[in-house]
Amino acid sequence: MYLCHGECKTFAGVTYALPRQSFHGTLQTVVDFLNAHPQEVVTVFLEDYVSAQQLGNSLSRVRGLDQLLFRPDAWNVRQQGWPRMTELIGAGKRLLLFSDEADREHLGVMYDKNWTVSNYWSLGDLGNDVSCVTRWSDVPLDRQEPGFRRLFTMSHHRNVPTVINSALDNGSKLRDRINQQCRPAAGNRDPNFVAVDFHRISDTSGHTPGSIVAELNARN
Repeated sequence: MYLCHGECKTFAGVTYALPRQSFHGTLQTVVDFLNAHPQEVVTVFLEDYVSAQQLGNSLSRVRGLDQLLFRPDAWNVRQQGWPRMTELIGAGKRLLLFSDEADREHLGVMYDKNWTVSNYWSLGDLGNDVSCVTRWSDVPLDRQEPGFRRLFTMSHHRNVPTVINSALDNGSKLRDRINQQCRPAAGNRDPNFVAVDFHRISDTSGHTPGSIVAELNARN
C-alpha cells in the first residue's frame, strides 16, 4: 500500500511522491515521532481506496501502533463525549485514525461520517467560494445528538493546490472564513481540525495557519 492523492501513476510529485512512500512506513514514522514526543497528539484522515483486509494487514506491520491508537468504543465516546487532550496524553492514546470508508472501525479506524461534521472541501474554481456548506447532505454542520458532539473538520482548499494560491488563501481569508462563515454554520462552534494546502505559506496579513489554529486553541 502506498500514499497517493487520487491515483498513483501519472503525476509524480503531484499525486504521489518520489520515492513512493508506503503507508505502513509513513505511519511508522508517525508512531516513532509520538514515542519521541510524549506531549503530542496526531490525527490522520485517510482517503481510502483499499479493502479493510488490506488496511488491516498494513496496520499490523506498524510497531507500537496498538499502544498509541485511540479507540472511541473503549472510551465510551458516544455516551461520555470526547476526552480532553490532557486525558489522551495522560493515557498515552495519542493517535487518532479516520477513514472515509465505514467497514474498518474494528481496526481502530473511525468512519469520519459517524464521528465528525465536515464542510465541502473546495473553494471553487476561482477560489472565491468561502461559504461553509456541509460535505454530507445528511450530516449538517450544526448537527446535534443527545450526549454526543461530533468533531468539526474544516477544509480550505482550491481545486488544484499551488503555492501561489495558498499564499492568497492561508492568512486573513482563512481566519475570516472561520469566524464569519464556518463558525456560524456549525452552530457557533470552532473547527477542531483545519485542513489547508502548504500550511507554512500565507499572505502578508501576519496571520498564518499556525497562528490561526493557536487562536482557536486559546479560546476552546
